[in-house]
Amino acid sequence: MKIKAIMNENNRNRFEIFIDRHPITAVMMVSLILKLILSIFDIVVNPDGIHYIAAAQQITAGNFDKALQIYPMPAYSLLIAIGHFVIPDWAAAARAVNIVALVLASIPLYGITRLLFNQQAAFWAIFCLSLTPEANDQALSVLRDPVFLLTSLTALFYFLKGIYHINIKKILVASIFTGISFLFRIEGLVFLIVPVLYFLYKSIFARDDAFKKFVRRGLLLWIGVPLTVCVILSVVFGPRLLTQNRIAWLMGEASSITNFTAFNKYQEIYRFFQTIETNPPFSKFSKSLPSVIRHWMPLIYTIGLLEYFVKQVFPIFLVPLLWTVQNFISNRPRNISEGKQFVLLVWVFYMIFILYSFITRDYIQGRFLFEPAVLLYPWVGYGIILIFKWLMGIKFGQILKIAILIILIVTPCVKIVKATVNSDSGVIEVGRFISEDPQLTEAKILFSDTRQWFYGKRKEEFQKVSQNVLAISRMIKKGQAKDIEAKAKNQGADAIVLFINFNKTNVIPKFEHYYIYKRFQSRKGLTVIYKKMN
Repeated sequence: MKIKAIMNENNRNRFEIFIDRHPITAVMMVSLILKLILSIFDIVVNPDGIHYIAAAQQITAGNFDKALQIYPMPAYSLLIAIGHFVIPDWAAAARAVNIVALVLASIPLYGITRLLFNQQAAFWAIFCLSLTPEANDQALSVLRDPVFLLTSLTALFYFLKGIYHINIKKILVASIFTGISFLFRIEGLVFLIVPVLYFLYKSIFARDDAFKKFVRRGLLLWIGVPLTVCVILSVVFGPRLLTQNRIAWLMGEASSITNFTAFNKYQEIYRFFQTIETNPPFSKFSKSLPSVIRHWMPLIYTIGLLEYFVKQVFPIFLVPLLWTVQNFISNRPRNISEGKQFVLLVWVFYMIFILYSFITRDYIQGRFLFEPAVLLYPWVGYGIILIFKWLMGIKFGQILKIAILIILIVTPCVKIVKATVNSDSGVIEVGRFISEDPQLTEAKILFSDTRQWFYGKRKEEFQKVSQNVLAISRMIKKGQAKDIEAKAKNQGADAIVLFINFNKTNVIPKFEHYYIYKRFQSRKGLTVIYKKMN
C-alpha cells in the first residue's frame, strides 16, 4: 500500500492549521469571552483546588520540598505560582491558567478534526468544545484537567501529523507533549502506551517499506526518549523520584496486578452482596436482586461508566455523534482512515483505563471522562455537517437548520448559567467573616473544610490544617461531638468551624466548653462557628 493511500487525503493543505486562523480565532474569542463573563461570579474553589494553591504558595515562598509534600505532582501548582506573579489573587490566578488552557485547546482539536475530516467539521468541533458545560465548569474550578487536555490533545495532533507527513520530528514533538501531559494527570500514560502498540503493529504489518522503516524509527524514539529522561531524573533525584508524579503509585498498581490483589475492593463488594442476598427483605427461594447484581457487576460498572461518558459529551451533542455513526454504518465500503483508527484506539484504551480505576476503587467522577469525550468531538463536528446537508434537501430545511443551531447554542448555555448562578458561595462568606472579625483574626481555629482556612486568609501551616480537616470531617459524619471537642482542647483551639451537610446528617454538635458564636445558612448546609468559653 502506498503511503498516500494510507491516509486517503484529498487536500494537500489539510495539514496546515493556521490557514484557518480566522474561524479558529473567532471561536476562541467566543470561548474566552464566555469564560471571562462566568468568572465574574463568586464561585467557590473546589476542595482539591486548595491543595494545588497551597502547594503553589510554597513554591512561591521557595519551599519546593513542602510543596511536594502537599501534592506530589507539582507542574500545575508551578503554573499557578507563575500566574500569581501577574494576578495577585490566588484563586483568580489558578482560574486564569485553566481559562488559557481551555481556550488554547481549540487549536489542537481543530487540527485533529481537520486531519480526520475537513475544515467545516473542525469548526463545529471546537465550537462545541467552547460551549460544553464541563469545559466551562472546569474553567472556573482549580483542576489539573484543562492543562492536561491541552497538552494531550497537542501530543495527539503532532502524532497524527507525524504519521501523515512521515515526519520523525513531529513524532519527537508528540513524545515531548505526551511527557508533559503525564506531569498533570496519570492518564497521560494512555498517550504513551497506545503509540507504542501502534508502532509495533505497523513495524510488522505495514506493506510500504519506507513507512515500515519510519515506524521502526518512531518506535525507538518513542521508547528511547522517556527512558533517557527517566535515567537522567533518577541520577538527579535518586530514590526521591519515586514519590513524584505518582510513580510509586504506578509501581504499586503494577505490583497489585501481578499479585492478583488489584481487585480486592471488587471482591469485597461481591462478597457483601453474596452475604445479604438471602436476608430480608430479599427472597430466600429464588435469585434475589443482590444475586443478580453480583453476577452482573462488570456490566453494571460499564453501564455506569457510559452514563457518565454521555453526560460529558453533553446529550445534545450526542445526536450528531450518533448521526456520524449511522452514516458510517450505512455507507459502502466501510473504510476508516488510519488517523481515525488511531484516535479511536486511544479512546478505547482511555475508557478501559477509567473502567479499571472505577472497578478497583468503586469510585469515579464525571470529569475523568471529559478527555475521552473530547476525543470524539471530531465525529460530533462532522455529524453537524451531515445533519445540515440532510436538512438542505428537505422542505423548510433552512428554517430547521437555524432552529437546530439555536438549540446547539442555547441548551449548553442555559445549563452553564444555571450551574453558575446556583453555585453555593457560602464558604466565601464564612471566610470573609473570619478574616474580618476581631475575635477570630488572631484566634487558633480548628476547621472542617480547607476552604474555610483559605478564604479566611489564615497563616496556619496547610498540612496541619488538612490533617485536622480529614479527622474532623469523619467525626462529623459519625456524630462524634465529644471527639471533636477533645481534639480542639488538645490543640488549644480558640474556635471551631464546622460545616454540617444536611444530606448526610441533621445533627448540630453541642459542646461543653465551646458555644455557638455565628451561623451561616447556605444551599448545601449550615456552617457553625464555635467560640471557646472564657
